[in-house]
Amino acid sequence: MKDSRTTTRVGRCLSDATHELARRALAGEHGRGMTAADFKLDEGAVVGLSPDMRYARAALLVAEKAPLRILPGERIVGAATLLEAVRHQTPAAGVGSTSHTTIGFDRVLKTGYRGLRRQIDERLARGGLDAKGVDMLQAMSLCVDAAAVWHRRHMELLTRLAEEADGAGRTNYLAVRRALANVPESPPDTFHEAVQSLWFMFEFQRLMGNWSGLGRVDEMLGPYLDRDLRDGRITLDDAREILAHFWIHGAEWAGVQYGSGDAQHYQNVILGGVDAAGREVTNEVTYLVLD
Repeated sequence: MKDSRTTTRVGRCLSDATHELARRALAGEHGRGMTAADFKLDEGAVVGLSPDMRYARAALLVAEKAPLRILPGERIVGAATLLEAVRHQTPAAGVGSTSHTTIGFDRVLKTGYRGLRRQIDERLARGGLDAKGVDMLQAMSLCVDAAAVWHRRHMELLTRLAEEADGAGRTNYLAVRRALANVPESPPDTFHEAVQSLWFMFEFQRLMGNWSGLGRVDEMLGPYLDRDLRDGRITLDDAREILAHFWIHGAEWAGVQYGSGDAQHYQNVILGGVDAAGREVTNEVTYLVLD
């Protein structure tokens, strides 16, 4: 695919504020500031529960209790702040978590969490499940509820930070809050919302200690950027900044001395190629990620 942006891209760079956020992450500031969870499941309350439901209860507790981190100037929010996650453990539950996966971010990006809720509810309503099947779907539903709790806490914090700030700081907090307001619960309408939605989905499962690859980020995000560019809602430079903040968040565990596994200090992605129908998927996001 011919890159028509070569002449416009040469010499462009990220803002000083973005470089500073990158420096802080890569220097290990956030990793060194991580702590183990100071909460855990009440064993008396979960005795007899299945492993699936125990995990779901842990997800809800983590969503309610995990420290949040939102830095001034960030364009994308959501941080995996618990040391258990780095150690491949499920916080609050004291059990191992899942790795070597690439979960269906692409599907949920298109449907939102509400699409997952609908699928779960429809399958439960059809019946014909044994007790284990019902329990698993109910646990899935509780995990989606937990993700919504984590989302609500971020929205409340962004509101408070905006109220306490002024000038450019307040403007940025409000812009981030708008980008997060409807996602991942609903499908995104803009590129900023799509990047925020993808990160928020990825980050909550990472907070729970699971190490998933991100998958085909340009295929997922490209259509949103193409539409925003066509409608004049964004510039390539602004899109580059938003994507940079996405990758800066990916370095949040630098500074923690524990292996170098998937989703710790790097992320597995695929760029370019073709889709299931053999169509070329390389797009503007492909080049921005490489930038």
